[in-house]
Amino acid sequence: MKRSHPKVEGMLQASKWLSHRVLLDVAEMEELLSSLPLFGIYNVSELVSLDEAFISTEDFLARYIDYISELKAGIIPDEAPLKPYFSAAFSSTADALYIMEAKEGEYIIKTKEPVVQLGRHHFTFSHEQRAFHSMVHSHEAITWGIQFSYPQLYSNSLNQDVVEVYKDKNSPNTALFKHLAKWVRTHTNPAAFVGEDKPFYATFRIGKKCVKWAADHPQLKQAGLTIYDNRNSLDR
Repeated sequence: MKRSHPKVEGMLQASKWLSHRVLLDVAEMEELLSSLPLFGIYNVSELVSLDEAFISTEDFLARYIDYISELKAGIIPDEAPLKPYFSAAFSSTADALYIMEAKEGEYIIKTKEPVVQLGRHHFTFSHEQRAFHSMVHSHEAITWGIQFSYPQLYSNSLNQDVVEVYKDKNSPNTALFKHLAKWVRTHTNPAAFVGEDKPFYATFRIGKKCVKWAADHPQLKQAGLTIYDNRNSLDR
């Protein structure tokens, strides 16, 4: 990544985001990452030193292992230390990002082209509305893996031209996101739950290796939900 400034690079404006939200087992996350085209992981959520700008796959997996291990143990994870990892950016090219010095020795990593943006995924469930609400951060929200997002459109403040990046077959990060999306659709199922003896289906997903242990997810019990385990009826 080069050092630069928004006055030189412009401001990225992205819209019409596509998202895949999923809870994966550790082995499934390892499989997903190893299946993707060559990419890097960048800390875009906080001020960093130059040594902290790039996150290794090994460090990312180590944090994910900590997260899943606590869920399996019936512990609600402390997500504060996970933020740099679960809110990172995946990019097949370092040219999509640049670093800007914020103060002496500390930098902000900014994007000038679309990247695969990660986010900590949480959801709530309304028994009255029989509806799930994703990306809600409240005391009642249930932690459920990671959201992977990518825009369909973007423009740059320097020229305002709108680029349909999701249709651009030559964009390396479009290819990265589409590969990730295909893997998620193939290797996971829509998450399904039972509440008040009724099945409820979510748009977010669950890894096939998660179903057994996710039944003991500590926050599901608090929300009056259990995992619906008839997986054969959910494959699609």
